[in-house]
Amino acid sequence: MISLGKTRIMPIGCSCISQFQIQKHFVPLPTQSGFFDWNIATPAASAAVMDAYSDGSLLPKLVDRAAYFTLSPRKYLMNGHFPGLYFWHEPSEDILDQGNPHRFEAFCDKLRHMVAQSFKNTPQPHLIWSNTQPNLQIVTARVSDDWAAFGLSVAGYDRLTEAAAKLFSNPHIYFAVNEHDCAPALLSRANVYPLGLPRCAKYVGPKGHYGPIFRAISQG
Repeated sequence: MISLGKTRIMPIGCSCISQFQIQKHFVPLPTQSGFFDWNIATPAASAAVMDAYSDGSLLPKLVDRAAYFTLSPRKYLMNGHFPGLYFWHEPSEDILDQGNPHRFEAFCDKLRHMVAQSFKNTPQPHLIWSNTQPNLQIVTARVSDDWAAFGLSVAGYDRLTEAAAKLFSNPHIYFAVNEHDCAPALLSRANVYPLGLPRCAKYVGPKGHYGPIFRAISQG
């Protein structure tokens, strides 16, 4: 996430590539920590998070210690209130250490800070959802057999658009997609950008990869 005067550009899923591209494009300007920047979230999970903020239930669900568990031998952190949301880089064993409850409280403080930064009702924020990260299919296979859940369907597009419209005032939303993981009917939409990269072990993407989106934002 980055704020440029009154313009805020914010990833809303489904992985880290959007924040990497923001950093590359706007270097050396400082970025902020957004809720979705370093997590992995399916379209349904991203919409659920935004809907929960809109109805006031997000923070109570995020600080519910009993809702947290880990998945796979790598112990990725999840919250049962939000299926499909993975706190990918968080040290789950430390956070859930029953002998050191202050670690969970520190995690909650971090979440409160990111939520406050992300969901302030800034007029006309620019929101980016993307499934173009090259290693996305590789890493999500560690936690889910449902690769299709990370694709952009018409229903997913509509739900994200509706959740954003409920939460923000006149948001602009952009979808960066791998065309093989996007409903064909969406590829002709003006805010859907087929920017797919070959699926491989890389994750950052080349500088300029989001050029069409950033140009649209600058002209918007």
